[in-house]
Amino acid sequence: MESALRVSISYGRDLTRIVATRTMPWLVVWFHNIVVGVYLLSVFRKVRSAIDLKSWDNWFPLGVIAAFVLLGIPVALGVFDFGLAGKDADRFQVVYTDIGIQTTAGIFAIVISLSLVAIQFAAQEYSHRIMEYYVRSVIFWSTLIVYLGIIVLAMLLQARSDGFESPRTVALVLIASILAVALLIPHFIVTASYLKPDFIIEKLLRRISTKYVAGLKLTSTGEVDVAPRNDRLLPVVEITERSIDRGDLTTTRSAIDRVIALQFELKSVVSGAVIDRYFADHLTRIGRKAVNQSDEEEAAARAIKALERIGAEGAPVIAAERIDLLGFIALRNGSDGAVEQMIHSLSVIAVTQQNEVLFKVIDSYQALVGRLASGGYDQLLIMLADRVSELADQVPSGVNILSRYLDLLESIGHDAADNRLIRVVLHVINVIRDRGVSIASNDAAEANAIVLRMLRIEQAMNSSEREALAVIGFARAEVEQAPKGSKVNRQPDELKNGESASDDGFSDLWDED
Repeated sequence: MESALRVSISYGRDLTRIVATRTMPWLVVWFHNIVVGVYLLSVFRKVRSAIDLKSWDNWFPLGVIAAFVLLGIPVALGVFDFGLAGKDADRFQVVYTDIGIQTTAGIFAIVISLSLVAIQFAAQEYSHRIMEYYVRSVIFWSTLIVYLGIIVLAMLLQARSDGFESPRTVALVLIASILAVALLIPHFIVTASYLKPDFIIEKLLRRISTKYVAGLKLTSTGEVDVAPRNDRLLPVVEITERSIDRGDLTTTRSAIDRVIALQFELKSVVSGAVIDRYFADHLTRIGRKAVNQSDEEEAAARAIKALERIGAEGAPVIAAERIDLLGFIALRNGSDGAVEQMIHSLSVIAVTQQNEVLFKVIDSYQALVGRLASGGYDQLLIMLADRVSELADQVPSGVNILSRYLDLLESIGHDAADNRLIRVVLHVINVIRDRGVSIASNDAAEANAIVLRMLRIEQAMNSSEREALAVIGFARAEVEQAPKGSKVNRQPDELKNGESASDDGFSDLWDED
């Protein structure tokens, strides 16, 4: 029994030694392969995210390289050798030297030099970052690695040549040389695309992902905490500013539209005020650049309209502040189109907002009135009066807001009278008259207050403007005498001085809505 136990133990020890000797190396190999595989997978994921395979300029050259790699597999296995078997050594030397080294090296030097010169011109025109992005691009490194790899391989093979070359090796060098030539097609196409600012802008905007904007934070002062080096939207702004300098309205328009489209695309996934402020700050910078250019009214108006959309769909205070800033800069620089867009955009933001934003818009309008009147901008004042009237019509409740609108209308009329802008005065009187008649049946006190407003505007008029004073007097009397429930008589037959309304020069005012 004891001897049998010893034999069993000895047998178990020997079996364990055999299993360990034969199995452990395989376990180590498999463990090593698993670790290497996991590492390569993580590297592949990082490379894939950095390369951005969704962009055609990345997968185009990689696709060409992959096609030739697949073509090289049967050559490497000896299935196909281009008929080189049995050829003499001199022909192999031609493949190594004339094709593999001289031709490839010559093409490489010319292609890289011309490409870098062209990209440098584009960088000087738009942004220095274009050269940086091109040097880091897939097409640049693909061309560099393929050409240098072929040259080095051909040199090594030539150095080791003993006159008995393998046709398989020569065929692989030949395929690599054809790849180098074929790679010129995507190289030139992609390089030419880098010369177009729209292409660069599209690539830069793709870098702004939901993960990136989710990591943005606000400082204690309410500013977006992002360093210029890490600001992925800043290069787009710089290219847009250079486009404004060059008068490239197409690029400017495209950039603004793409930026605002990206903002709402990201906002549908990641919520937060930081996104609105981040994009609003950069659009404001574009707008400031545009309003400071005398011939870029359309670009400035487009930037303000983009801010209007931000304000109307979630960030009214942020948008109103920046629109107000751009509008006054545009007024100072004589950009009427941008000021007109400012007036319109603020009214759009104010329509669906609460009192805080409404008061801010009214304050902006109030500050604008005096400057427009002193500058003689009668058309803009008329537009402003119309926008104020439209906002007053949409007041849901609250006499305070309505009173502020009427104060603003009176201010427009008063300042226009001081600056003898008769057309504006009569337009404001027409607007106030319509409102006074419409509320007379419901609120006699407010109707009387409107009459007093018209009197104050009338007193600010120059006494020599008799025809205008007559029209104002008639409008005031119409409010005073409006019976309860009666409709407004929009076309008077005669004025107070007995002249016909059809020939007094102001009859067209009564036809305005």
